[in-house]
Amino acid sequence: MLALVMSVIFSEVMVSGVLVWLFEYPLLKAFLTSSAVIALYLSFACFSRVMSIYMARSMGMYRDPEREKTVRRIMDKYGLTKCAPEDLDIRIIKDDTLNAYALWRNIVGVNTGLLDGVPEAEIAAVIGHELGHLRYMDSIYSTCTFSMLVPAGHALVFLAMLASIPICILVSLVAGDASERAAAAVSSAVVTVAVMLFRLMRIFAMARSRSCEHRADLFSASLSPELREGMLSFLNRIDVHGEPGLYARLYGTHPSPKKRMQKIKEVLADAC
Repeated sequence: MLALVMSVIFSEVMVSGVLVWLFEYPLLKAFLTSSAVIALYLSFACFSRVMSIYMARSMGMYRDPEREKTVRRIMDKYGLTKCAPEDLDIRIIKDDTLNAYALWRNIVGVNTGLLDGVPEAEIAAVIGHELGHLRYMDSIYSTCTFSMLVPAGHALVFLAMLASIPICILVSLVAGDASERAAAAVSSAVVTVAVMLFRLMRIFAMARSRSCEHRADLFSASLSPELREGMLSFLNRIDVHGEPGLYARLYGTHPSPKKRMQKIKEVLADAC
């Protein structure tokens, strides 16, 4: 707590000083502005932390000293410890699927199915992938993005519906005999545009998510030849559904395993 208070005071002084020195803000205005910026950042951090804890609980993460010890042994064996946060928190998830998760800035959850179902090199590659997410803070950004996207989209559609009412009235007054038909057409057009914008927002968010997956793959695969081969082997193992359809390519959070393997081979061709 003392460290947090000191960091807030230090940040307040530094930001206020920059505003006064570079932008010639009055002292009171600089203090209020810096306070607002710091409060916004702290709210963002607290919100991200709460969402990460909620997600961890919803996924059924629990403590298992033996399995956690196994994970750390694999990390040491493949040189992943040096890439992990100093306060890395390893959790176990009772789930038979071959998967793992990165949450907040230091939590890695590993499914029992992954620990029991694949060779150690593949486990290490997947853990390296999750450490890549932690390194680039993908979990924090994704949690905030998806948490705000749905309410923002619904609000957009709702506002469009409200805006269509006065527009319909105006069209009715201007269109004369064809007022009902014209008003319905305009109302439908306004709501349709809002819905399409919401869809576009989701498509862009999913595209960023897939880009983060590629980046995490490359982070893990670039650490060593063993991890690169482990990642390619793991992706080949889960490549059982073929190429996804158009909907999955637009709205899927992950690229297909085939595309992920292709990306690794393209970027790391010289090292293969």
